[in-house]
Amino acid sequence: MYLFFNAFFNKKLKNLILLGLICGFALYFELSVLVMIFTCILFWFIFDKKFFLKKEFFIFLIFFLIGFSPSILYNFTYNFDGYQRLSPDNFFQNTPESNIIFTSTTKLFNLLTQDLPNSLNQVWNLKENIPLTLLNYSYYLIFIISLIFLIYINRKNILKAITGLIPHTKYNIEPNKLKKIIFVLAYIIIFIIIYSVSNYNIRPGGWNAGYRFILPLFPFIFITLALFITHLLKNKNKIFRYTALSLLTIVIIIGIISNVNLIESDNWNLGNNSIYQYHYLKNFYEFLGEFKGRNFVDNTPLIISICNKAPADFKEDCFNGGIRSIGLHFSKNLSTAIYNCNKMPTEFKNSCFWQGGKAIGLHFSKNLSTTISACNKVPAEFRSACFSGVGFGIGRSFGRDLPSAISACNQFHDEYKEDCFSGLKETIGDHFGRDLPSAISACNQFPIEFKGGCFEWINMRTSKYFGNRDNL
Repeated sequence: MYLFFNAFFNKKLKNLILLGLICGFALYFELSVLVMIFTCILFWFIFDKKFFLKKEFFIFLIFFLIGFSPSILYNFTYNFDGYQRLSPDNFFQNTPESNIIFTSTTKLFNLLTQDLPNSLNQVWNLKENIPLTLLNYSYYLIFIISLIFLIYINRKNILKAITGLIPHTKYNIEPNKLKKIIFVLAYIIIFIIIYSVSNYNIRPGGWNAGYRFILPLFPFIFITLALFITHLLKNKNKIFRYTALSLLTIVIIIGIISNVNLIESDNWNLGNNSIYQYHYLKNFYEFLGEFKGRNFVDNTPLIISICNKAPADFKEDCFNGGIRSIGLHFSKNLSTAIYNCNKMPTEFKNSCFWQGGKAIGLHFSKNLSTTISACNKVPAEFRSACFSGVGFGIGRSFGRDLPSAISACNQFHDEYKEDCFSGLKETIGDHFGRDLPSAISACNQFPIEFKGGCFEWINMRTSKYFGNRDNL
């Protein structure tokens, strides 16, 4: 955002070059940067309706491609494998047109009333005696008030920006006639809209499972709060200034309480007394195995060597991380991936082939002959695990388009059909999260012989949020 406005207010070649390089390089690391790039392009259009014909845009485009070149080079080397999933189905909800408005508005409602406020506190890191709802919604309420206030006082500038979207050069707006805060407000609104219609969803598995999808919004939440409090502080009225200081104190206190369990008062570290030592060590060894597994062709013996040296409590986590990385390569080099899974200790082979099936299902869900052929090359004793992983991958690939996923599993041979549905049922909780009625409706779409397994999974998956559901 800073670079974008700097390129317009300080029209130097180096600013455009830097903007293009950073946009391209950022997109290489994180797909959500597309929202920021889209917002920048939108404002470029507001400033100049013919920007795409100007040399400044071509300079930006050239250096954007240079910044994005690591992705291009990697995919050129690997037969453009990374771009195979760049299809609308993988970005937007696989929902029948008649339901797209309902599902998007439901997702928007859940985001604004539950998911976004819950994301402001890492609720899974707090002690049970802290009023989580009060903390979450107090902070969120301050943000909403700040956002509404800033929209109201900048309403004329917002209307001017909207007028600038009319595709005629007479509606071009000079950058210095539009407040920079409009960009902040626009990004928040655009991000929320795109998230609501996208295939990305906050799932019930905690931060890593789903809340990461709204992380790009966090800096803009903080900016909104800062702008609102700053505006109140600049007011000559003492009441406004005292209000600003009070709000600042509240958000700081909430932030401290939200993270209080990350330290221990006796030694101020994550030492032996920390209730999170086990949790962080578990993650450490899992990511250690995953990191070593990325270059799986050469590193499988190293994974085994390192993970065998891990403490007994974390050895399985280390192997699981390495196995996950190896599994991802089943769609690239099947024979080598199978070879590496076979080198794993016996107790981890089944999991390795399941992860391989998951990768196959994700990449070839719409090419069932390739999917079935790949799993049939797996050693017979591990094919069941492979087909179960395929079912999971198919479920992830089709998203909420459950009828298509069920249709795919139904095309499998009877011997492995149950395995496919076993994997597919595990994605139900991911897609529907805390929306229990939708999860039940999804299980009811399963063939009758597999419904029981689906309901058992949903009962187990959702009991931590809803309590035991014996009546499922």
